[in-house]
Amino acid sequence: MNLAVLDLGSNSFHLAVFTSSDRAVLAPRRELRNAVQLGASLRDGHIDGAGFARGLLAVESLLRDLAALHPGCAVVAVATSAIRDAVNGRAFCEEVERRHGIAIDILSGREEARMAFLGARLFAGPAGRLAVVDLGGGSLEVASGPGADPDLADSIPIGVLRLRDVHMRAGSSLDPATRERVAAAVRFAAAEAARAVWNRHPERLAFTSGTARALGTLADELGIRDAGSGELTRAVLARLVQVLSQFRPVDLPALGVDESRSDTIAIGAVVLHTMMELLGFERALVSPLALREGVAIRELRRSRPRPHVHAAVT
Repeated sequence: MNLAVLDLGSNSFHLAVFTSSDRAVLAPRRELRNAVQLGASLRDGHIDGAGFARGLLAVESLLRDLAALHPGCAVVAVATSAIRDAVNGRAFCEEVERRHGIAIDILSGREEARMAFLGARLFAGPAGRLAVVDLGGGSLEVASGPGADPDLADSIPIGVLRLRDVHMRAGSSLDPATRERVAAAVRFAAAEAARAVWNRHPERLAFTSGTARALGTLADELGIRDAGSGELTRAVLARLVQVLSQFRPVDLPALGVDESRSDTIAIGAVVLHTMMELLGFERALVSPLALREGVAIRELRRSRPRPHVHAAVT
């Protein structure tokens, strides 16, 4: 069975194609991405006209590519923080459904955290209590659990786009005062959720966001972590904050940073470093599996009696 998961996020829209077998093996086949930055289009709680149009074009482009590459593939669509919070977010989803016949599930913050946990657990393996931090454009999700499902899931409205808009001047580097304001905002907003996770005594921590993966790649490029380790340590994140703070966003693509992340990756490094501090961890696994895999697992569970799902990671 082929299944496409369309993920309408605050920073990017993704379309991931999976295949599953009778043995309940979930394997990625392809992933497409469009850096829409819908969260940056919110004006007085509304997605502005340009963002609305940009989002519709992105969905059309992704679905057109899907039809060309995997004709007849079933599609499940979900939306997260920007659409969830926007006054006209439901109108956007209704327009997508009118144009393409695809109903969009607007995930609650807790359901978004739960989906991210399912994906990370699939990658991390079944042993031990796992804590998961998923940093998006509009929100930060945290979850924890000893098994396949979390027994704690929460969402905090401190994504990298929100923090950028509040704390940074357009085009400026991340100066020390701004770094401390961002870290203080995270400590204030995430303290309660972090304490609840910490009180459950997790044995491992996993980061699941595109920001975390981009930071890991950058750390490899700069030679400040053991290449291929698959982890980010608190010391490596602190070093990345120092390095990134020396550059304006416009200069970061020269270091290998994707242009769509150039004005948020330094903030992301501060957020993840602060979360490690709050949770009491010195290192975190960087999981390539996250929300989209979690949604695919949810759909597999709905289609058959609660399988033990395995992942084939490529």
